[in-house]
Amino acid sequence: VTIAAAADAVPIGTVEGVSVSGTDITVSGWALDPDTTNSIMVHAYLDSFSVAVPATIPRADVGAAFGNGDNHGYAYTFTGVTPGAHTVCVYAINAGAAPTHPLLGCRTVTN
Repeated sequence: VTIAAAADAVPIGTVEGVSVSGTDITVSGWALDPDTTNSIMVHAYLDSFSVAVPATIPRADVGAAFGNGDNHGYAYTFTGVTPGAHTVCVYAINAGAAPTHPLLGCRTVTN
């Protein structure tokens, strides 16, 4: 008897924006795992500092495009960032068992 393994698709998404306001840097976009309609987590990095951010902001455009529900947007503001050039990167965290957490994108900003 052969039992087929469950699908474990790689999450998809994008970094749509990175903005600077004084000492605050905000990153936003969307992420989803094709294996589920549930929201997933993203990990946002500012240089080497990271935070886990839920992708739960309603995005009807993403829901219409992929058919996995609307709650897949994310946004996070790093506050009190020291002046200078910084790199912001975001990874989508796979809801399945595979350890594949794809890079959604990186941006370099100066505050």
